[in-house]
Amino acid sequence: MKRLIGIALLLALCLLAWQVYSLSLDRKRARDAQQTAVRAAAARASASAADGAPPAARGIGHGLTFARVDDAAGSGTTQLNCNGEPRELARPHLGGCNPISGDTSCRTVLPVACFQPGTGGVGATQPTMGALLKSADAGTQRCAAELGAGWRMAELHDGPGTAITGTRGAGLAGSTRYWVHVNDQPGNCWDSPP
Repeated sequence: MKRLIGIALLLALCLLAWQVYSLSLDRKRARDAQQTAVRAAAARASASAADGAPPAARGIGHGLTFARVDDAAGSGTTQLNCNGEPRELARPHLGGCNPISGDTSCRTVLPVACFQPGTGGVGATQPTMGALLKSADAGTQRCAAELGAGWRMAELHDGPGTAITGTRGAGLAGSTRYWVHVNDQPGNCWDSPP
């Protein structure tokens, strides 16, 4: 009988030791998996930085916008500029648009202003949230897809000063502002400070 109790006790101790060992092994595997995930995330962030891509956790900034000025009656031309109407801007610069750090929250949904260099055409896309514009090329792709070949995202320097004048194209609506990019300042949704 004592021998049976001893065997049962030894068996219980072995079972307990096995459970402790299994638990510690599970914890070690969980720690290892977590460390691997952290290392992988750090490697992805380093790769993005090495490729010149912005970090994934970037905040939403502000982008440059222009507005339409009244068309000259019967002329067929139109003008987008820094000080057109409406003029309500989140971050104005000297009372107008802000090419230095953007003037309108990139959470705002506005059309992209488009320019056709060969004809001097000025048009616009359907409205899009500025945060979806990851580059001037992304804006240009929208312009080409909606208005046709040869159209690209309008840029601050497409006209004299802060005005883009040209033949009125499709998409220009009433009183709204339009996403425009600036090529020599961080005033775009993809490179402005949050």
